[in-house]
Amino acid sequence: MAFVYFISVLKFFKYMRLNRKMNFLWRVMDLAFWEIVAFMAIMLIIFLAFASYGVTIFGAYSRSFHNLPTSMMTLFQMSIGDIGSADYEDLKKADSAMAPIFIGIFIILVLLAIINMFIAILTDFYEVAKEERSKWEQAMIELGDTEASADFNPGHIVHSLIDSMNPVFKVTHY
Repeated sequence: MAFVYFISVLKFFKYMRLNRKMNFLWRVMDLAFWEIVAFMAIMLIIFLAFASYGVTIFGAYSRSFHNLPTSMMTLFQMSIGDIGSADYEDLKKADSAMAPIFIGIFIILVLLAIINMFIAILTDFYEVAKEERSKWEQAMIELGDTEASADFNPGHIVHSLIDSMNPVFKVTHY
């Protein structure tokens, strides 16, 4: 049943691409895909480092850091704003000097720096997609296709440009 639900959600996203703004959002995500994958790999390494450190230092005294998966879950909850998921009193019992440093560095590094880097990646590719859309709309206007300029489809512009440049390379549209 879960698989059917998952497929239904994917189909829903497919039909959301018919909306111009949602299609633009998916285009941004498509352009940024490999940057996001690289970013997520780096973020996973940082999370693993903090989780391993948490297990090593606080694992014997805190249920939040008693093993690696639980430590990762606690750090994830902290990264989305649930700072109380790590019982600070247990952490202070384990190491009173390192508890505030650990929490402070994690909050500054993850909540401030890493999330801002993710937003910067999306912003950069938003600008790329915006330029791409602008070029496409300008090309459609030059070709005299004012109705098509409202529907962003990069594949359509390639075919239109080839058709307009040379009749020998005419592409058949199905």
